[in-house]
Amino acid sequence: PGYRWTVGNTGLDTIDSDAVFLASTDATSMSSLINLSPTALNLRPADPVDTTTYAGPLVGGPLKAHFVDPTSDAGIWQPVGVGNYVWYDLNYNGIQDLGEKPVGNVGVKLLMEDPATPGSFIAATDADGTAVPQATTDPVTGLYMFDNLIPGVYQVQFVLTTLPTGYVVTKQTQGSSTAVDSNPALTGLTPSFTLSISGTNMVPNTDPLIDAVKIDPTIDMGIFTPVSLGDLVWYDANHNGIFDPLTEVGIEAVKTELLMEDPAAPGTFIAAVDADGVAIAPDYTDAQGRYSYTNLASGNYKVVFSLPYSFEWTTSNSPGNDTLDSDATYTAPTDATAMSHVAAVFADAPVTDADLNGLKLTDPSIDAGVWFALSIGDYVWFDLDRDGTQDVGEKPVVGATAHLLMANAAGTFVTALDADGVAVADDTTDANGLYLFDYLVPGKYQVVFTHNQPGYQWTFADSLLTVDGSDSDAAYVAATDATASTGVITLSYSASNVRSTTAADDTTYGTSLRAAYINPTNDAGIWQPVAVGDYVWYDTDHDGIQDDGELPVVGVKVHLLIEDPAVPGTFRPAKVSDGNAVPVATTDANGFYSFGDLLPGTYKVQFELATLPAGFLPTTQTAGTDAAQDSNPDLTGLTGSFTLSVDGVNMLANEDPAIVGFKIDPTMD
Repeated sequence: PGYRWTVGNTGLDTIDSDAVFLASTDATSMSSLINLSPTALNLRPADPVDTTTYAGPLVGGPLKAHFVDPTSDAGIWQPVGVGNYVWYDLNYNGIQDLGEKPVGNVGVKLLMEDPATPGSFIAATDADGTAVPQATTDPVTGLYMFDNLIPGVYQVQFVLTTLPTGYVVTKQTQGSSTAVDSNPALTGLTPSFTLSISGTNMVPNTDPLIDAVKIDPTIDMGIFTPVSLGDLVWYDANHNGIFDPLTEVGIEAVKTELLMEDPAAPGTFIAAVDADGVAIAPDYTDAQGRYSYTNLASGNYKVVFSLPYSFEWTTSNSPGNDTLDSDATYTAPTDATAMSHVAAVFADAPVTDADLNGLKLTDPSIDAGVWFALSIGDYVWFDLDRDGTQDVGEKPVVGATAHLLMANAAGTFVTALDADGVAVADDTTDANGLYLFDYLVPGKYQVVFTHNQPGYQWTFADSLLTVDGSDSDAAYVAATDATASTGVITLSYSASNVRSTTAADDTTYGTSLRAAYINPTNDAGIWQPVAVGDYVWYDTDHDGIQDDGELPVVGVKVHLLIEDPAVPGTFRPAKVSDGNAVPVATTDANGFYSFGDLLPGTYKVQFELATLPAGFLPTTQTAGTDAAQDSNPDLTGLTGSFTLSVDGVNMLANEDPAIVGFKIDPTMD
């Protein structure tokens, strides 16, 4: 069964086939006419060997013929075939694995050993002597077949120019089963193999459309293209977990490491190797924050990201475009490393990246966003001399309130939100006068100050006498306003007055800052206007002491002088807090005078002698021990210098609403 008549009369008559037929598959065939006569061609005398050859087994006794024609032969044969399959070897292991798909439309050529030159191969012909045409793998099944072949030695040449773009031949003859390995070398040419009825790998044909009785279904080819993945670690300035290519930038020199699913333990991830089995070294992001791993076999991967110094991990897997979100998951945002999800990276399922500037990779969507919190401070103090400068010896204000505003999308300033979207609570200055708003995102902010010191006013804002970190930034309409606000504070790591935080800041502010950068220049100074007075009297006993019964002097003119800061020791006419000249005072009906709305400083009082009653002179200077009862000027009417300050000597609470000043020195008599 399955055999055919071979070609007849093709060679020496003694060794060829003489069977004539219409079709090689005919049930019977017939020799040509045989001429039996003593002189006929091919007839020879019988000999004893013929008896052994023919008589015994064939006729049951001695051969009776004297002449024999031993040339009437018939040959039969079976056609053979060869195939089989081209597939995508996604994991580049050279083995046909479950789930790996067929490749259609690949050209396949059959070569046969040249009978004239053993070891050389030429284009094959079939059993009919017809050239075997190039086969093409089925578009659906990936199968091919060469049919109606005569047994012999063959090779298969897969036509590499017909492979999908970027693909190469996979690893050759891997594993122990010839049925599921890949046969060709990188050139697409297989080693030689023998087709024969009883040869290795030959199996009965069960396909009625194939003539071959037996086929070799093991000549396969796997093709492979390396896959790649990446691609970005970026500074997520607004902490929303989505990369904005227009406004956000990559972070350089971030370490990444690649893990792959362990083939021996699915679900377990180990250090990755590339498609050639070489261990993959960590990759560090470039100047644009890009990283990549190439020459990989298709499969499941994870990327481990290392947190850059002073950064935190941003929100993971934010809703929206999965190719632009952050895939780095973590337990705490300050964890040293974060890991991506399992990325199934397969050559036949590339990912399209919404980031038009991204790397051209099979999966360019494995990103990690990092960010750092920002903070705003800093200080509220008593600006004793109202110069708008934080001077040595000036003390902090404890318990002042700072309220933070931020600009919304419309540019309107509203109560600020922190990086998690929670309203920022007001802060109160501590024992050192410090306040802090931590864990902020970049943006535009304002600080609104409210102090808790009755009688105090806001000091000069943005003094030109000092740097921004030592002035007062609290602006107001009137110095007595209940609140004062900074100007717009632009908060970003590169903005003016912003610096990186240090461990010392944790100590300074009494808390562990999450912020990596801080603007510590947003201060507010407050001050109190001071006043001085007080009394001119008739010292009838000339003892320099205000005694009972001694009367006041009315109408004496009094001038106030202040030390010139540009020429210490020199005094000039004083000015009130708004910069205008202090008016000349005149003692009233009770002998009293006062100067209010003064800046703290060093002063002298000049009593105008020409306005004393005729014949009168200043009495004895600074007699006794009570500054409130003595006389201060010398014989020229000029007092010694004295200091006016909120906490100075002789300063008392002012109880006269007509005098501007929370405290007054009522001892200049």
